[in-house]
Amino acid sequence: MEESKFSQSIYDKFMSDFPEGWIEMLDWSDGGKKKSLIAGVTKIKSFVPFLFSNASKLVLAGDFLVGNIKKLTDLDSMIEKGLQDTVPDDKRLQTKLMIAYSDMLYNLHDAIKLLRYHISLVQDRLDVQKNHPFSAILYGETDRSKNEYIELFELVCEVCFMEYIFSYDEKYIQKLLIIREILDKRNKEKSVDVKAIIEACLTKVELLLSKLSIFSKQKQINYNYNFETKIISLSEPDKYQPDDFRHLFLKYMDPDRLDYAQVLEWQKNSHNKDVAMWQLAFLMRYYTKITKSQEQIDSLISLGEKHHKEYIKGEEHNLINDCADRSFRNYMYNSRLSFILDNRKGLNIQKLEKEIAKIESVQNETFIFNYHPFQKIVEYLCAKIDDLLKEDRIECDIEAYNTLLQKCYCKLKENYEWCKHHHPYLMQLRYNFSTIKDEANDIKIFCPSSFCRPLRFKVLKEKMEQLNIKVSMLDYQVRHIDEHRDLIRAKNKIESMERKNLEQMGLYASVTTFLVGLLSIFIGNTNTSITDKMGYVIALGLILLSFVCLGYFLVTERFTKAKPWIFGLLGIIFLITLGEFVFSLKNDSTDKKENTIKEQSAPKEVKEISKTR
Repeated sequence: MEESKFSQSIYDKFMSDFPEGWIEMLDWSDGGKKKSLIAGVTKIKSFVPFLFSNASKLVLAGDFLVGNIKKLTDLDSMIEKGLQDTVPDDKRLQTKLMIAYSDMLYNLHDAIKLLRYHISLVQDRLDVQKNHPFSAILYGETDRSKNEYIELFELVCEVCFMEYIFSYDEKYIQKLLIIREILDKRNKEKSVDVKAIIEACLTKVELLLSKLSIFSKQKQINYNYNFETKIISLSEPDKYQPDDFRHLFLKYMDPDRLDYAQVLEWQKNSHNKDVAMWQLAFLMRYYTKITKSQEQIDSLISLGEKHHKEYIKGEEHNLINDCADRSFRNYMYNSRLSFILDNRKGLNIQKLEKEIAKIESVQNETFIFNYHPFQKIVEYLCAKIDDLLKEDRIECDIEAYNTLLQKCYCKLKENYEWCKHHHPYLMQLRYNFSTIKDEANDIKIFCPSSFCRPLRFKVLKEKMEQLNIKVSMLDYQVRHIDEHRDLIRAKNKIESMERKNLEQMGLYASVTTFLVGLLSIFIGNTNTSITDKMGYVIALGLILLSFVCLGYFLVTERFTKAKPWIFGLLGIIFLITLGEFVFSLKNDSTDKKENTIKEQSAPKEVKEISKTR
């Protein structure tokens, strides 16, 4: 890799302004020593802001990922030998300049050490092939008071590293908000060049906070600072360029926003040699969430493997692009597995084992041990074993499912610990796509999170605890499957006996009611003909037969979904019939009342006629 232009600028300016023995080469005669002091101090004071500006741009642009800083490392080794803890204690102007120069060298040494520390942290996140069980990168801070520019550069490094540990943790969000307020305050006190650097840092902080706001319930972050309420939310994406990931982020989160014409264009581009990785990522998201087509997903996987092989043979290799290539392969296969587990079409244990073997193979090839696919597998297996335990089958493959569950849960725990250490993005995209143009600094600000969602380790920890209890419980149940099946058989037998008893009781009640009704019909209705009595008997029998059928339908386990509708319909019919019956009774009562009035009024009319006569 070539030397970073920013580290080269720092090296060249230092070597130009401060060649070896430059202080001694100045005029220290009585007539020129004041001018020499002023000239030397001016050089020193101008170099520190220059160092801050270029070192900050190097970090913000992620230039160390596509280049190297060998010049700065060599410079640090060279000046470290000349650092002195003490300088001559005299009043000469030359000595004062030496003290100022020594302070500047310490500042340069601190800045380079801080830069190397930041680079080491980032490389530890990206170069996941260093799969050590434990690793720590320590930074020994100096006891001396720091220059204000070095303190600000430390804040720049912290802002940039915050994106590599993108998380929805509450403490993480609070830290971002505090950094935002600190930067905003310092932005009002500095020069134009420093303001440009601070504005670039604020851009990164605002991006992270606005992306986090999407995952809150209100789609925004509300916070109070010095009793002032502030709101952060994702800006309308249409103000950015179409190929800017900020414009595409919301569409990636919600594929329904995508235009069909845009999808067709990406499908066409996917067959080109220089296809953009992010377009393939969008297509995978679209196929798994919208079209839900297994054929399209498998075809896209084949295209992804083709472009992976082309990249391996290409010349665009650097740390971030290599990491993106490995991460992208994981993302594609993880998405495919999630789709298969969600749809479960034609999924059996043999096919599932084959899919798991493929995921493990990809993870071993890429050195990215993501927990997510094994979380999905464990959740699926838990649900599957639960269903099998409810069945009363002697011959079933429940033991095989449980063995696979225990294996995958162990893998899930291992990958969970790995992810806690590395904080990998679920999908890392290449350098060129993950940048934002910054006109003020004439750089591209590197934003590695791009399409990535924040990790939720707090939620995941709670989920792991729940899964641990569930997996242990299922393992116990499967190991004692014979006792479990005996309990199920006993339960089913009891339920069957209860149902049979209910049926018999209903039958006995119906027969008894029929006989009593039969006696009432023949004994109590002496003036009724035998034909009418037989009609009553048939009507009573049909009613009781309907009652028995309805009781059997109620206790049977069949037609469970249709029962509410049928009973609802019967209820409506009953209410209508009851209403008609009440209405008919009311009409009969009214008719009888009218007839009674007529009968009572008839004799009076007769009497009046007789009197007239």
